[in-house]
Amino acid sequence: MTGPKSPGRDELDRHATLVAFYAESKPSGLGDYVGGVQRRLVELLGGLFQPRPMPDVHATIIGLESFGRVQPPHDLTELRASGSGRPDIAGLCAHLNTTLGQHPPQIQFGGFPNRDLGVTSRGQRLYTRTLTANANQVILMGWPVDESGQPTEELERIRRDLQKFGVVHRYHKQAHDRDPDLYLVIGRLKQGDPSETAALEAIRLELSRATFRTPLPPDALRVATYDDTDLPLSTTRVWPLTDFLR
Repeated sequence: MTGPKSPGRDELDRHATLVAFYAESKPSGLGDYVGGVQRRLVELLGGLFQPRPMPDVHATIIGLESFGRVQPPHDLTELRASGSGRPDIAGLCAHLNTTLGQHPPQIQFGGFPNRDLGVTSRGQRLYTRTLTANANQVILMGWPVDESGQPTEELERIRRDLQKFGVVHRYHKQAHDRDPDLYLVIGRLKQGDPSETAALEAIRLELSRATFRTPLPPDALRVATYDDTDLPLSTTRVWPLTDFLR
């Protein structure tokens, strides 16, 4: 478990989520890659862009909010328990520990040309979705790729498979909904400046020629409880999957 805690904040009820690449679980090289994108945004936008602290940058695999609220210091104990109609978090963690341990997806950031690749994200090309702004958040996205480097929907299949443990992905509202994305919020924008669109497009083009790949093994995942959706290291409580194995 990481992160110093303030007694006042610890008294608050929290939600739970399953994340990857949080804090010290980032693979070698990912921090440098993300940091390079952040620096380019600062170069092009100056004070219009505020980078997220690197330890706080993470990818959400699936939200566990359907479990309900938990309260420190008993949140780990509560999440390990199942029954009463609540999702089986321990079973979910055991499943991912086995499946990702046997066949960890290879996640690729960047390197996607501006053409159709057989996999889309929200109906758009992966090139366009590699770096986006949503509200005031700047998001860097990656996708699983196969041995030939072609993008796949493996993350979509992994997320949908977790429904058998009582957890439904927030973007699976309809049976046909799909979410193959692995996304990292890397900072915030002060919206409204016309230079933002041009800066994002310039960096997208650069990223289409700058590839970073990393596996997604089980030890890159953490169950987190939080009272701030940014998951700041100072107030977020996290545990590896192995803490939930029966």
